Formats: sequence, C-alpha cells, structure tokens
Amino acid sequence: YKQVKKNPDTELCYFANGIQVRVCGCLEEVTDQSLKEKIAEDRPFLKPGIDANGWGFVGAFKVKNARATVLDMSKQEPAGTPKTWIDV
Repeated sequence: YKQVKKNPDTELCYFANGIQVRVCGCLEEVTDQSLKEKIAEDRPFLKPGIDANGWGFVGAFKVKNARATVLDMSKQEPAGTPKTWIDV
C-alpha cells in the first residue's frame, strides 16, 4: 500500500490460453465506503484484519489513463517487434 501511494504507476499482466494482456496506467485510490464494505462482504477472510485495524485495512484502487497491449504466444514474432498499444 505504501509503495503504491508513493509510486502509483502500475502494469498488470493477465495470461490465459496462450494470450497475454498487459495493462499499464496510474493507480488511483477509491475511498468509497460502500465499495470497501462490498469487498469485505465478498472476501470474509478480510474480517479479522478489519476488526483489528478498522476500515483502513482495506484499500481499493482503479487504473486511470490505462492502455493495453496483447501478445499471442502462439505466434513467433521477432525479438524487438514493437508493441501496439490501445487506450482502455
């Protein structure tokens, strides 16, 4: 959490069935209490931490100014092939 607050730039990677999707952007904290309550409801393992530390124990972020690129691992692209980025 402290690292994200200090440097919110992020890159997320998803992989399934030979397809990799990379999303980069800037994380922005979401302080909506109802969202935190929904997160806790859907993830009961967080309850002990919330009980001991309060709602500050739960952090939620959204990705702003996101862009993504897709890599199909089944294709043999030469090393250094430029990535195509799209805004999301």
